[in-house]
Amino acid sequence: MTCLEVQSLIIPYIEDKLEFDQLEDFLNHVYECESCMEELEVYYILLKGIKLLDEDIGFSNDFHKDFLDKLKKTELYIHKKKSNKTRLQILALIAIVTLIILTSLQIEDILLDDNENSYHTYNETIIYTEIPLNITPKFENKKTKEIKKLISISNLNTY
Repeated sequence: MTCLEVQSLIIPYIEDKLEFDQLEDFLNHVYECESCMEELEVYYILLKGIKLLDEDIGFSNDFHKDFLDKLKKTELYIHKKKSNKTRLQILALIAIVTLIILTSLQIEDILLDDNENSYHTYNETIIYTEIPLNITPKFENKKTKEIKKLISISNLNTY
């Protein structure tokens, strides 16, 4: 930021009307440039004095201290704003990572369920098609009897 830009922002700074993006650049320049710092302090004392006269409020004993306090408050405001922005970014990152993990777990469950279902369906299809009605197995268990019963019922329904 140039001295000319800073000078055009002095009154908005004193009136707390600067945008956050401008505020940090403004303060950095003022701290580095002695003439801009002096000009800011003169304007601050002048405007503060006029405001106190207009409002019939008692004068401060130390305008310089008030000025330095305003600079410190501005620094704290900038620091808090940056900290909050960083916290929000970290929280957003955590939320995104959590969402990705949960989504991948759900997708994995869906894929496993689909694989199991298709496996069972595949096996059942093979079982139904491999046992003809006219062949009696050498040993018959409960599952085989159920399958034959299902096949015979489905054959009756097709006629």
